[in-house]
Amino acid sequence: MIRWRSSDDAPCIAFGVLLLALGGAAFWGARYEPTLVGSGLVAVALGLIAFLLGGFGVHVARSASPRAAAGPVLLLTILTVAIGFVGNGITAVVSALGSSTYGLVASLLLFVVALSVALQGALIHGAAKTL
Repeated sequence: MIRWRSSDDAPCIAFGVLLLALGGAAFWGARYEPTLVGSGLVAVALGLIAFLLGGFGVHVARSASPRAAAGPVLLLTILTVAIGFVGNGITAVVSALGSSTYGLVASLLLFVVALSVALQGALIHGAAKTL
């Protein structure tokens, strides 16, 4: 049986910090490229979800009954995928229409990080179901 270690939720916290930093950088860059506002909003939303997933990861690691966290973790993982695909898709289209290379790069970068956060959420959900 696979045991969940409390250090396994550290990637979610690291992704949360990274996403909030990317959001701040996008908002700072929005002074010159207005299309980066959407990327900043997506990054901040994904960062907050990553912190929540990290918190549930701590709960799964330390709780006597981690199955109680399986539902919220699954919901947050689905929300991460939805924001990652839809939010970044919208920001990529707006950036392409506005001829913003920085907006397109930020959208693609956020898409990769969103998939990574969703993968971590799936790992936490799997751990909650098996423990």
